[in-house]
Amino acid sequence: MNKRQIGLWGALAATLAATWWASTVPSEEPAEPATELRAAPARASRAPAQGVDLAPLAAARPAFADTAPPVFGVPPPPPPSARRAADAAPVRPRAPAMPFSYVGALTEADGQRTVFLLDGDRLVTARVGEVIAGRYRLDTIDEHGLSLTYLPLKETQRISLATAP
Repeated sequence: MNKRQIGLWGALAATLAATWWASTVPSEEPAEPATELRAAPARASRAPAQGVDLAPLAAARPAFADTAPPVFGVPPPPPPSARRAADAAPVRPRAPAMPFSYVGALTEADGQRTVFLLDGDRLVTARVGEVIAGRYRLDTIDEHGLSLTYLPLKETQRISLATAP
């Protein structure tokens, strides 16, 4: 036998000895015989006693949040008011942030201006009145910037042109 097996057999012997000792030591409280134990009748079939006052049991208990101290010393937030929620106006949808950045413009001989816009890593060209990427329409081009309309919401957005100092 190796040391591990000897240790396991010793632990088993100690456990059995402790179990035998615990069962032979008399306890302070005498145990009731198993024959005297009776099952309690079901609560639904038992009627309340005639002289018992059940009023303290029927009293409403306070909610846990009313009696609990604030956690970490921070008072709980006030409950949301139904009136405040009703007064809040629904949030109007907004156009997303402008996906285009201005790169440059080209004025042709007939006076038509073509602008070059960068959409991520893609170069887009547009003239006044053209729809860009199916969502934006180029409305005006002036010396201060470009005016585009986000078509799903009919919201006008502007790209400002950088000016030299």
